[in-house]
Amino acid sequence: MHSLSKLDPAYDLNDADWGGPGVYAGDAPELVEDLYLSGHPDMAENVLSRILWWGKHFPYYPQAIIADDIDYRRNGRANIIAGITSTQSILFGLLGLEYTARGEVLIKPNKTDLFTEFELKGLKIKDKKVDIYMNNNSVLVKSNEAKVQKTVIGESMYLHKN
Repeated sequence: MHSLSKLDPAYDLNDADWGGPGVYAGDAPELVEDLYLSGHPDMAENVLSRILWWGKHFPYYPQAIIADDIDYRRNGRANIIAGITSTQSILFGLLGLEYTARGEVLIKPNKTDLFTEFELKGLKIKDKKVDIYMNNNSVLVKSNEAKVQKTVIGESMYLHKN
C-alpha cells in the first residue's frame, strides 16, 4: 500500500482513484476487511472511519471517490460494482462472518470504537433470518426460530451448525 505525494510527477488531479487525490471505490473497503482478518482491528477502524460518509452522501458508489472533499471523479464511470465491498467489509471484517467448508456459518465480531451500538437486521443465513446486535462488548443474535444467542466481542458464535 502506498500514497502519492502532490509533489510526485505522476500525481494527476484527473486520476483520483489511481494517480491522485482519492481512492478506487473497491480498495478502501477491501483494505478494511483485510486489516480486520489479519488481526489489525485498530488500523481497520481507522480506514473504516474515513469512508463511512460514503453511504450517507452518495446514492451509489462512483468509481473514484475524492479523499479531501465530498465528491467523486466526474470524468469516469458513474458507478461501480465494487461498491458492494463496503458491505463485504462490514460482514466479513467487522462481524467476522465465516462460511466453513463443512457448511457451518459463524461470526467472530471485532471490537470497534466507531460506535457503541451496531444493529444488522434480516441477514439471511441458510433458510433463516438473523438479527445481530452489538452493544459495547456484548453480542446478541436473534433468529426467526425465536432462538437467542449471546457472546462477547472477539468470541466465535455459530449462526448455523450442521
